[in-house]
Amino acid sequence: MSVQTPGGISGVTTSTACFIGKTICGPVCNPQLCLSYSDFDFIFGSGSAYSDTAQAVSLFFLNGGTQCWVTRIVNDDGPSQISDYEDAFAAVDEHVNLFNFMVLSRDKSMGASPPRTFYGIASIYCQKRKAFLIMDPPAEWVNIQQVNDPVLGINSLRNGLVKDSCGVYFPNLIITNSDGSQTETGPAGAIAGIMARIDDSYGVWKAPAGKNADLKGISGLKLGIKDSDNELLNSVGINAIRGFPDGIFCWGARTLDGDDSFASDWKYIPVRRTALFIEESLNEGLNWVVFEPNGESLWEQIRLGVGAFMYDLFREGALQGIKPHEAFFVKCDSDTTTQIDINNGIVNIEVGFAPLQPAEFIILNLQLIIDQPNRPPN
Repeated sequence: MSVQTPGGISGVTTSTACFIGKTICGPVCNPQLCLSYSDFDFIFGSGSAYSDTAQAVSLFFLNGGTQCWVTRIVNDDGPSQISDYEDAFAAVDEHVNLFNFMVLSRDKSMGASPPRTFYGIASIYCQKRKAFLIMDPPAEWVNIQQVNDPVLGINSLRNGLVKDSCGVYFPNLIITNSDGSQTETGPAGAIAGIMARIDDSYGVWKAPAGKNADLKGISGLKLGIKDSDNELLNSVGINAIRGFPDGIFCWGARTLDGDDSFASDWKYIPVRRTALFIEESLNEGLNWVVFEPNGESLWEQIRLGVGAFMYDLFREGALQGIKPHEAFFVKCDSDTTTQIDINNGIVNIEVGFAPLQPAEFIILNLQLIIDQPNRPPN
């Protein structure tokens, strides 16, 4: 959902996916924009001999996604290496200005889900790019008991991950092929589509879960989830996918920092993604300040522009509170930007927003660099 403010700051897109994995053909480490599954099929082919990339992209579009970047990695005949993903990330940096969530598809030579080390480097990369990593469940999770296994369960999965930049979904999905056979595949592609669909319909602040988050294009689930199972999964930060008489739905919206015992500000995916949306929108919308004199006049313009943007989010229902001061605040003055900052060409902005309760603010600190040729040398 795009937000335009009187101050000239527009909300960036929030529904662009980035898929990385093997395909049967297509350019290697050269991200391609796909606006439909037909685009993907034309460039990369619909075969799934090496990976689940085709299924993941198909489920993305079936569940409401409208645009994605796809990057093919090498080593089609052998196991993927960390260097393959590092090369893919470098290619994405070169060609893709903005993406909002990432999916790593299953490499069939390595088992039922990407190795945990691949997820670790992907979460670090997503943190850098202000994006969110959507994860398939580890291959070892074949029943509810194993999600809490001390060696293979959720706590070991968190090791090496940027926990607030990713979320894991469970269980795997069953899809029916054109010949009537059935295949197990990860849920990440479908969840990316649901996120895109809900973003475009309601806004990034709406949880991609519940009765609006039904999964399309699938036949069933690898494992049924009961109410008691869901309570366990939810409490430790795993997002359940559940079957009901009226369909199959995503029934959780927590980051991997969402264990109840963590008490994290980034417990919930929509809160984390709203923060990323605000940061990216302000960074893009304030690039004009680079050549402005660093002083009260500039700070006032920043306060007005950012305040107008946040007020528009408040009116859209993204923030909690009856009055604007309960929903957000913007600070940019001599307290946030000291004389030392001015000498170094830096403007600091503090933005608070209340995503869950009025006046309970999450604080974002943004730093802008001012190009002032006449400022004192360091």
